[in-house]
Formats: sequence, C-alpha cells, structure tokens
Amino acid sequence: MPHLRKISLAAAAVLLCTGCTTGDPIVPPLVTADEEQTDDTAEITDLPFVTRAAATETTDYSEERSALFSYLTSDTSEKTTRTTAETRTETGLETVLSGSDSETVTETETTAETKRTPHQPAEAEDDGVVPLYCTAAVDLPGGITLRKAAEPFARMVTKIPDGTTLSVTGFMEGEKPVGGTNRWLRAEYNGKTGFFSADDAIVRCEMEPQELSDTQCMALAKLLYPQARELLHGFRHEGGYPPLEPVGVYDGDYSRLRPDRTLDTLYARFFAYFTEDLAGALDDTCKEQDGALWVKMGTVGRSPVMAETVTEMTARSGRQLSFRVRTDYYADSYAAMGAEFAENAFVLKFADGCWKVAEIAGD
Repeated sequence: MPHLRKISLAAAAVLLCTGCTTGDPIVPPLVTADEEQTDDTAEITDLPFVTRAAATETTDYSEERSALFSYLTSDTSEKTTRTTAETRTETGLETVLSGSDSETVTETETTAETKRTPHQPAEAEDDGVVPLYCTAAVDLPGGITLRKAAEPFARMVTKIPDGTTLSVTGFMEGEKPVGGTNRWLRAEYNGKTGFFSADDAIVRCEMEPQELSDTQCMALAKLLYPQARELLHGFRHEGGYPPLEPVGVYDGDYSRLRPDRTLDTLYARFFAYFTEDLAGALDDTCKEQDGALWVKMGTVGRSPVMAETVTEMTARSGRQLSFRVRTDYYADSYAAMGAEFAENAFVLKFADGCWKVAEIAGD
C-alpha cells in the first residue's frame, strides 16, 4: 500500500535537478534494460503500510511527509486550489509545477471556499479509460514509473519521485503487476502523459456527485475499495496512518505504540478517509493503557480471500453511493468460511469536500 509525503520546495528542487531515477515500485521476475530494481530490505517505520517490501531510502523526508499528510487530512475549506492542465497548488505550501516549463509557485493567501472548474459526467473513452479527476500522492520509496500503457512492462515514459502529488485524469482496469491489483491511473508529469499503478499512491477524489456518471461512479468504487481495505486494516492492526513502531507487548496480543498517540488522535487520522458512520471501528483492536496506545496485531497466516470485486452499484442518492462487493475464498478455506464466496456492501459518501468510506466489511 502506498506511502504519503508532500515534497517541499527544497526537496522537490533537489529531486528534479538531480533527475531522481530510483527503482520501480514493481518487483517483477524480469528487469528491463532501462530500469533497475531497488533493494527492498530497509525498515521504514513512519510511512503508510504497504503489502510489498519497502525499497531502500537514504534521505530523511519526515518534514515533507508531514506536510503532505497535513494537506490530505485537512478540511478543504482551509485550502484554495487553482487547477490548470499543468499544475495544482495548495495554499501555504510550495509546489513545483508539473508542466513542461517548471517553475516555483507560492501562495500565502487563504479563501473561505475552494474554487475549481466542475466536470461534466462522462462515459469511458475509446481506449477504455474512464475520465476521473483525482489527486494522487505517490506513495512508494524509490518512486514510480509512468508508463505508455496500463501494463507493468509497458514502455517507460518517465520516473516520478516518491511524495509527488499528481493530478489524475482517468482510471482504467489494466494488467495486474506482480502482487498488485489491476487499477491504473492516467496522469501528466512534466508535460508527459502516461499510466501508473494505483497500488502505489493514496488517492483523494473531490468530484461533486453531480459530476459523476454511473460509469464514473463504478470506476470510483473500484479505485477506492482496495485502498480502503488496506487503510482499515492498517488502522486496526498497525497503529494507524502512518503505522507506528511497536515498543512493547501487553496481554500477549497487544503491541505498545509511541506514547504521543492516543485513541482520539488515531480516530482524527482515521476520519480523513472514513466517515463518522464508522465511529467505533477501532475500539475492539485499539485501547489506551498506562498513558500509551496499544494495538492488537493482525493475524499471522495466509488470508482466505482469493479475490474481491466491486460487481455493481446498488443505489445512488444525493451524496451517497452504494455498491455490492463479491469476496471469493480459496478452495481450502471454504469450510472455515462456511461458503465459497460472500457478498457485502460498500458505501461511499461525499463529506468534507471529498469521497470517504461510510461502510465496508471488516477484516
């Protein structure tokens, strides 16, 4: 799962000037001639959780990560956004334009409301891309590769450093990378357009309900469901977002986290992605004891889940979208699960200026 960081002016300038060419997020059995893999062995304790091993990172970007996290979790009424084909700049933060002629833009004034150009509902394009306008924060140490097509071995367009915030213009279901999902996003970076795996970013969609066609609603659900599952598990069993380093054991099943984290602060971060409908979702795995937060660790062993698929939209009303998700189990798990598959609801609500999860099956 993706790692969040906001690249500050200084860090961005260094990365762009030096031509960051760190490793591709995918670790396939083969390596193309123009790309090299990174060593996926370093322990990273203050980044969001991922399902694949983290790549080695030699520079401390804690301040940049903090700035990006503050942006993604802040109320949109506290930011002003100016969107063009080349750039998106948030108030009070320094961002390097992603257009062909890069320059620095700094905004210091705040406005009461975020102004942006509304989009018209649209269907899938001829190449299978569904127009979907989101913000994606690159979330993989070593950065990602923008590719010509939605395929893990398609021709490389350019490299994008970890922590970069991209303006997404489309979603499509492409070829699965090793250990990943088939979710791909289309974006432009430094004047070049291509695709990257949604597994390697944290996505926030601010499109208003009336801007979405039914096709775009389904694309949004397929994009956000896997991300929501990873985030929910991380909050419940890894100390939140980003996960914290365990520093002790309590009652055998619980691990102690940093003393400066409380259940209230954990929920504050949780509600950046989930609505108040899920209040209490962390109560059975997280608790405060002796002035610290303790988290019940996840179950060790192979998951019984073989695949999860958003199959249909079951209801659409106002600022809420409801979907059905089918979960298929491995054959050797049928007896334990009591069935070959299960169907559950997945609900999205437009709250605080973006789409958040209001209902999802627990882990």
